[in-house]
This record gives sequence, structure tokens and C-alpha cells, in this order.
Amino acid sequence: MSEWLKGFIAGITSGLVLAMLWDSFKIRRSARKKGNKLLSIISQEVSSNLEILKSNIDLLRKELDTIFDENNIIHPLKYLHSGFDDLLKMNVPDALKGDTLIKIRSTIPHSNSINEQIKNREAYRNSEHDVSVYYRQIKKFDESLMKGSERLLVLLEELQGLL
Repeated sequence: MSEWLKGFIAGITSGLVLAMLWDSFKIRRSARKKGNKLLSIISQEVSSNLEILKSNIDLLRKELDTIFDENNIIHPLKYLHSGFDDLLKMNVPDALKGDTLIKIRSTIPHSNSINEQIKNREAYRNSEHDVSVYYRQIKKFDESLMKGSERLLVLLEELQGLL
């Protein structure tokens, strides 16, 4: 085989290897950027949910203290954000593997449960009922929401510490 053919084959082989290495580097860099963005989104949602939960708990405490007062107004509660779990189904970054991922996945059902309880409370709050039964039922909703919200608050605070 002539020298120029050996050089030609060596050049093509080297070029292919370098192109494959470059592509591998770009893919890892892109995955790392996506993971960091996802981590940022989850961190923001956890912080936002903490604020919403604290606000809802304060509202529920005030409401439970004055539930049977004549001028008591039953306020609507805010729903928690729960969209980041769909993002995790598509792509789990390396930084979230292990205990952090388990913590995140354990908070999702709690968040969904709280949202469902809020939805039921709002449906009851907006419907027509006898006043004597209405406030007792709202009190039951509020007490249940308080317990669940306080448990979720602890979970989210722990999760925020991990993020």
C-alpha cells in the first residue's frame, strides 16, 4: 500500500474519532445544562410551594380560631404547584439521583392530596348549605388540611435543604 493511502486512511480515522469525541462532549454538556435548568425549576417550585403552604396555614389557623363567629368569612385557599413531576418523568438529572429524588417523589402525592382537599373544600364552600352544618363541615375540611399541610411543610423544608 502506498504511503499517501496510509496517510489518507489515518487522517480519516483520526477525524472520525475526534468527531465522535466532540459529539460525546456536546451531549454530556447539553445534558448537564438541562439537568441544571430542571434543578432550578424544581427549586423554584419548592420555594413557591413553601410560601403558598405557609400562607394557607396562616389562613387556616385564623379561620379555625374564628370559625363560628358571626362575621367570619371563609377565604379560598391557593393551590400548590405540581408540574415539576411531569418534567422528572422525562429527564432525571444526575444531581437528583438517590435521596433527593426519593424525597421529591414522596412530596408529589402529598401535594396532590392537599390540592384535592382544597378543591373539595372550595366546592363545598361555594355550594348552598344549611348554616348550622356548613361551619362544622368547613371546620373538618380545615382541620384535615392543617394536618396535611403541616406534614407537607416539613417535607418541603427538608427537600429545600437538599436542593
